[in-house]
Amino acid sequence: MATEAGGSTDGEDFFLYMGFGGVAAPFDVRRLRVHPSVTVIHAEAFKDRVVLKEVELHEGLLEIGECAFQGCIALEEVELWKDCRQSDHLRFMAAEN
Repeated sequence: MATEAGGSTDGEDFFLYMGFGGVAAPFDVRRLRVHPSVTVIHAEAFKDRVVLKEVELHEGLLEIGECAFQGCIALEEVELWKDCRQSDHLRFMAAEN
């Protein structure tokens, strides 16, 4: 079950990302699902969500903005496909210690 944008999240629910202009993902989000209507994740959309561990994308997603996942140090894997523009490594740049 996805939590609607603006709702609270817990360890079991996904935060539903509705795109630019929607409610920002909270900094304590652990699981995130991109709504099927979203075709672009804007720059720095999830920057510094340090406990974000799981992201569900969809094949209709066309672009991931610069530094969208920067600082998401708990994020282990994001599955992408050839039609998704994200060639710049900065989209997933994490803090290195």
